[in-house]
Amino acid sequence: MEDIEGATRDGSGTGPRSVVDQVAAHILNMILANELKPGQPVAIQELSAILDVSNVPIREALRRLEGRGLVQFRRGRRPQIAPINTDDFDDVYRLRGLLEGQIAERSAELMTPERLTLLDETLGELERIITRGNAFDVYSVHARFHLLMLPSATDWDRRLLDQLWVASERYIQLYVGAHPDPEVADRIIASHQVLVDAARGGDANTVRDAVVEHVVYSHKMIAPIVHAASGRARPVPAEAAPGV
Repeated sequence: MEDIEGATRDGSGTGPRSVVDQVAAHILNMILANELKPGQPVAIQELSAILDVSNVPIREALRRLEGRGLVQFRRGRRPQIAPINTDDFDDVYRLRGLLEGQIAERSAELMTPERLTLLDETLGELERIITRGNAFDVYSVHARFHLLMLPSATDWDRRLLDQLWVASERYIQLYVGAHPDPEVADRIIASHQVLVDAARGGDANTVRDAVVEHVVYSHKMIAPIVHAASGRARPVPAEAAPGV
């Protein structure tokens, strides 16, 4: 695994990432890319061999991902990748709409020219990698874009957003994987451009409404894929611009 030997062991924000940080990121990428599938038992020894690390950082990384709702530990059995749960999916997007809408309204007045330039650049980066980058890189850029939309987010807001965004990214990757058509990626980018345009206008109500609508459309478009993956089919909605 890349950079394992040079990583620091303390997990601090200075210097290279710790071994556990890197292992957790690698496993997260495997989950987002559906290489580790929902409900799949996790073979710690196998992961240890693949990543060329001992079992200890594998277990620590899995515990970290358990805290993000992506892994489940079970007494007397192997840990498993959390199954797709439609109630969890609905809750994630309900909470995203509530939290992101409130923060977006507070953030409108903080949209400086410099921040708008960063939004444009980050959206361009997302467009370049959305169908070609690995799942973790897409998630990282996607989360950075949405955080740039919310400059008034407090430390606690960011903690909650991180939890919600990493949970929702798994559903997003299911959706993108089921729709490899480049036109779908183009519509996803266009929906994010709507957010940039709203931010550029600087009106608090407009920014809030754009962010909430983005989350609502994301939920609507991804729901059939999530329900199919969970075994609970839902009719596919009429076509609308996907938010994700």
